Amino acid sequence: MTIYEKNLEFFKNYLDVVYKTITEEKNNYDTIIEDIEDNMNCIVQNQDTRCFIHSIYSKDREIKEAFENADFEGSILVIFGLGFGNSMKYISENFKELKELIIIEPDLNLFRRILKSIDISDIQKFFLGKNVTFIINKTEELTSEALTNKLNKSANLKLEFIENIAYKSLYNGYIGNVKEGFIKSIRQIKTNVATNDSSKEMWASNIIKNIMIKPDSNLESFIDKFENKTAIIVSAGPSLNKNIHLLKKVKDKAIIFAPGSAIKILDSYGIVPDFRFAMDAWESENRVFTDINTSSTALVYSNSIYDEILPSYKGKKINMVLNTDFLSKYIYNKLKISVVEINSGYSIANVVLSVVAKMRFKKVIFMGQDLCYTNGELYAKGSWTKEKMEGREGLIKTKDIYGEDVYTISPFLSMKYLFENIIASNFNIEYINATEGGLRLEGATNKKFEECLIDLNKSENIEDIKKSVFMGNKNEDYENRTFHILLDIQKECEQILQINNERLKKIKRLSRYIEKGMGINKLYMELENIDKYNEKLNEGEFYKEVIIPVLRDTFYAIESNYGYNGEDKQKIVISKETIWEGYSSQVDKYLRLLMSLIDEVKNKFIKFE
Repeated sequence: MTIYEKNLEFFKNYLDVVYKTITEEKNNYDTIIEDIEDNMNCIVQNQDTRCFIHSIYSKDREIKEAFENADFEGSILVIFGLGFGNSMKYISENFKELKELIIIEPDLNLFRRILKSIDISDIQKFFLGKNVTFIINKTEELTSEALTNKLNKSANLKLEFIENIAYKSLYNGYIGNVKEGFIKSIRQIKTNVATNDSSKEMWASNIIKNIMIKPDSNLESFIDKFENKTAIIVSAGPSLNKNIHLLKKVKDKAIIFAPGSAIKILDSYGIVPDFRFAMDAWESENRVFTDINTSSTALVYSNSIYDEILPSYKGKKINMVLNTDFLSKYIYNKLKISVVEINSGYSIANVVLSVVAKMRFKKVIFMGQDLCYTNGELYAKGSWTKEKMEGREGLIKTKDIYGEDVYTISPFLSMKYLFENIIASNFNIEYINATEGGLRLEGATNKKFEECLIDLNKSENIEDIKKSVFMGNKNEDYENRTFHILLDIQKECEQILQINNERLKKIKRLSRYIEKGMGINKLYMELENIDKYNEKLNEGEFYKEVIIPVLRDTFYAIESNYGYNGEDKQKIVISKETIWEGYSSQVDKYLRLLMSLIDEVKNKFIKFE
């Protein structure tokens, strides 16, 4: 077995994505690789440059120059250009705090040549217990996206970028654009965390109002009802125009799921799905239901859905509990209502796939799942929105299933990656991508929907299955019981608020002591006193199960901005004081919001009684 074959075997066994890149993808660069006498070096030539990958004089000096300005306390190291791995031993010996190594190789031709000379498993041995990631043959945009997905939760860790000197000349501008894209994405994430404050308010408001409405059933009741059947997930992408008319032939042969915007599109064609899905908290979600027949089929919803939708929806309503809906989970637990948690996602279509996987379907067919702009369009005909590509910022060039250039955006790539993760985790299901356009979904076979129809057989009447579930739903006195749980929560909020206020007083006192220049021992004593209130808060059930997880991203943002990892005791005190004050402020804000929302429910419920 050659070294190259050994490396392929390694990637096939441990990093299948890299293996597929090496064996299936085309190179992004038109480079010529020229071997020389030194098997651990070569010459690379492109249109503008011709150079050795490594110094032909002193590779040790080359390494020292590359790392001359590096912070050796870095926790994360991004290497632009593995070359022939000369720096790997140096990195393992000098970066003592290293937790993650990310290797970027933009040129697949060069990487294939490198794999003929070095044993990748030897590199892994240098970094046992560390995460080693390879990003190979990706465009600047996709590399930035991959780095963002990998590192967006590591903003408080020290990050170092190291560039192979030859790569700067050969791939001029690549690493600069990658860094710029990565930094922009991280900034956007931090902005989104800040924006989530308003989202949290909307979610809390919707959840408390919607949870008072008794559902006709919950999703758990349907889990095993469609075992070994076929599911069709119809999304709103523009390729749906090609085959939407064929859905009328599906009657009683498969179960049709319509997430989000697809609801209105199907209705405009006179197609009634078996289940509609919605979870968006904002008023725009209501437009999906405007002028459609809401009595024709069941709606699967999360309690975060815009609060005017459920009261006016005339069809059956099936409650779905997302893993991120900590408030609903807490309330249902108190009501002794068993629920199946569904993983949240970047889109309602991601959520529907998670549901379908839980329901034990044997086959899943995707339609309208473009995940990109197709012919400049984002949605199929019949959508309530007409968003087009023209003038859109942040476009990312990639390939569709036919190998043609298309443009997508970062949120669509996040959706794609999540689809692929769900597919990989539920490998017992057969997945068919019948979109007939758009981006490739790894793990799904591309097929025309007309061909899929041939394989569909008539099944048990779907409506009979749904009716049997609805008939079995009891939940007597639901509204009254839920109302009293909310009253209990309000009391818990008052108790937490009292402890939090005491904590905040102690933090303010610590702040005054810092300003007065008190001794470090005195300041540490105050930290210990404050920490007792932290422990007291963490003893509360509602605080642990709802407040902390709901505010986790906000807490993370505060810690990322004000955290300190050094040994200077004064800076440690100032950091903790600032972080804890931020925590206290956010807890206070959220508690008061919940209490006011429950007051609104009290006023309505008492009048109703």
